[in-house]
This record gives sequence, C-alpha cells and structure tokens, in this order.
Amino acid sequence: MSENSLWGIISKCKENDNDSFGLLCEKFKPLLRKYSRLLEYEDAYEDLLYCFIICIYKIPIYEENLKN
Repeated sequence: MSENSLWGIISKCKENDNDSFGLLCEKFKPLLRKYSRLLEYEDAYEDLLYCFIICIYKIPIYEENLKN
C-alpha cells in the first residue's frame, strides 16, 4: 500500500505519528466543519473532531479485507 493512501495514513496514525494525524485531520476538516454547521451549537466542531479521533483509533486496519 502507498503511504499516501488513506489506509497508509491511518496506519501511521495508529502508530502515533503526529504528522500523519495532522494530515488526516486537514483532509477531513471541510467535512467536519460542514456537519458542525448543521448541528448548530457552539462546540460542535470540537465534539466531531473528538469523535473522529476516537473512530480513527478503532478502525481495524490490519484485517485482511480492509487492505484491498
């Protein structure tokens, strides 16, 4: 897998690479901002970012069916 692919970036994040985590957050920032506006409360972006971080660490990237 390419290290610039989404799978590669997530696998580096799971290995505690801060640069990859920043890249992933920047990649999904427009989507997080969009949904935070739809939620219409003050800390919606921070709540979504927190949930996004939790989801990244729960992705089972080492399962065979996710590598393809």
